[in-house]
Amino acid sequence: MLRIGLIDSGIGGFSILNAFLQAPTDQDIEFYYIADSGHLPYGLKTDEYIHQRMLTLTDFLLTKHIDALVIACNTATAVSASKLRTQYPMLPIIGTEPAIKPAALATQTGHIAVAATQSTLNSARLKNLISHYAQNCQVHKIIGTSWVDLVETQKITPSSNLTVLAPTLQVFQEYPIDQLVLGCTHFPFLAPALDHLLPASVTIIDPAPAIVQECYNRLSYSFSDTSVNHSKKTPSTELYLFTTGDLEVFTQQSSLLFSINKPLSIKKIKT
Repeated sequence: MLRIGLIDSGIGGFSILNAFLQAPTDQDIEFYYIADSGHLPYGLKTDEYIHQRMLTLTDFLLTKHIDALVIACNTATAVSASKLRTQYPMLPIIGTEPAIKPAALATQTGHIAVAATQSTLNSARLKNLISHYAQNCQVHKIIGTSWVDLVETQKITPSSNLTVLAPTLQVFQEYPIDQLVLGCTHFPFLAPALDHLLPASVTIIDPAPAIVQECYNRLSYSFSDTSVNHSKKTPSTELYLFTTGDLEVFTQQSSLLFSINKPLSIKKIKT
């Protein structure tokens, strides 16, 4: 049995959890997901505040005996990933960061855009990614604070969010951008509206599948022991969802953004 923990400031990390559920595996897995909704949004918090939250929530997940931690939040990754790896050297920690490298490799025009929270856009990590992988590109930054709010308030259909998204995408009218990097795990839920608003030539890059693959690569030792399923038993998947915010709201969000044919275990935690 593998146990994988995920932390996000809210429900954006569901985009990564959904990717885990869609990835084939012959392992029995338990997922423990924490939405730190009581402290949302991370993008407007100080680095010290965010890191303290990550320490507190990681300690909680360690009581569940997780085998790996996925930081399902770009902002928290930029702030805390390196520090957490130092503090928990035996725990595989997989971060989430803007997919600048694949965007830079794929662009035909030399213009790429990255949508993220203000904190991620200002982070040294993003600056380093751009300088390392996109030196020959013009990188256009889109402040996506309002995008996070749309997902958190469950406005994920084009009819409910076009008027908010359209003004933030004016840069696509001014430059021949052909790659849009989704630099926040909330943003894949806005893909239907983005597809409606953006030129057909724009490729939207969702990092979730790559994060899942990285996690499973890091846990390869666990898979190698039982890769041959002699019993042919269908692997089991259990989900345990936690929030530090409003339990009723989180339950509604979970039912909207999640499709799984089993009851969900949803609890509020005080940390």
